[in-house]
Amino acid sequence: MIKNKIANLISDDEILIIYSGNTKNKNHDVDYPFRCNSNFWYLTNLNQQNCCIIFYKDESSLKSTLFCEQPSKFNKIWSDDILSFSEAKSLSNADSVEDISNLENFIIEMKKKKILCNEDRLNHIMHALRSIKTNYEISKIQKAIDVTIEAFLKVYNNLTNYSYEYEIQADILHTFYKNNMDWGYWPIIGSGANTCVLHYTKNNSIINKEQLLLIDAGASNEFYSADLTRTIPTNKIFTKKQKLIYQIVLDAQYYAIELVKPGISLREINDLTRIFLLNEIRKYNIEDDIDNVFPHLISHSLGIDVHDGLNNDILKENMIITIEPGLYFKNGMYKNIGIRIEDDILVTKNSHINMSASLPKTIQDLQNL
Repeated sequence: MIKNKIANLISDDEILIIYSGNTKNKNHDVDYPFRCNSNFWYLTNLNQQNCCIIFYKDESSLKSTLFCEQPSKFNKIWSDDILSFSEAKSLSNADSVEDISNLENFIIEMKKKKILCNEDRLNHIMHALRSIKTNYEISKIQKAIDVTIEAFLKVYNNLTNYSYEYEIQADILHTFYKNNMDWGYWPIIGSGANTCVLHYTKNNSIINKEQLLLIDAGASNEFYSADLTRTIPTNKIFTKKQKLIYQIVLDAQYYAIELVKPGISLREINDLTRIFLLNEIRKYNIEDDIDNVFPHLISHSLGIDVHDGLNNDILKENMIITIEPGLYFKNGMYKNIGIRIEDDILVTKNSHINMSASLPKTIQDLQNL
């Protein structure tokens, strides 16, 4: 099915080349766990280093050649992480498999009669392939969301037992791992002033009472990621100021989610929601410049990558996006109140489905947990 889509996207004189990447060194003789290039995974189902897949047309028929290492006796003894050619061919559905040592000469010969897709062209092709999800992909993302919700609920139920942010991080990651999933991105566990740092990942501060706690985390299910955020009071009771800001953000999220349907663009959703938030904070004399307190976009695409490639695209059926408004106050009357609420939304034929709707987020629900 993917090959048919590629055949419609590349011309007879183009070559599409995707590399898997190589292991990154952590320190001395210790490497990070390997995670291949997302496009390579999408096209091959292989998570193996030092590989390359090439798509090209031969008499208008699309062909694919996979280049990878042959497993050595040394590899079999020490890591056993390299597939045989037959295994790689079966998983990737490539027409042929060759040793990676032949790659350079293959490309040289191909370039004599065809044009290599540059980075912009490659991104255009892959975006067209990956932006609309198959039913299989939707189910993978839904399972990642379900496990992420399980992790959040575990934290909710043990909230008063945590003393440090990293203890919450540990419970979240444990939930991912025990479900045979990884993290889609490193969890953001920010309390107090840390709720106002958008991508805070130190996760090492003491959790004090009457602060807010912002949790932004997502499990990765065979590369497909969830991305959820909730903000809750550490003692389960919102103060008057926290409650006001929280309700504004929640109302903005409800408003933005209702905008999601085929035909609207992410830019429109972002612009309209920013106007909504600006009107609300002006109504309560909180702030007069939305950029000071809402410095990020309302939405992004979700898939194999947490930020999966959509920019200001027109939404289409089976795209998956996030909706994540926020307000952040580092100073002033609302100092150290940072609130973000994020759900994962599937675009349907005429509307949308909130894939993470079961995770509580109203003030009453959070205080009653």
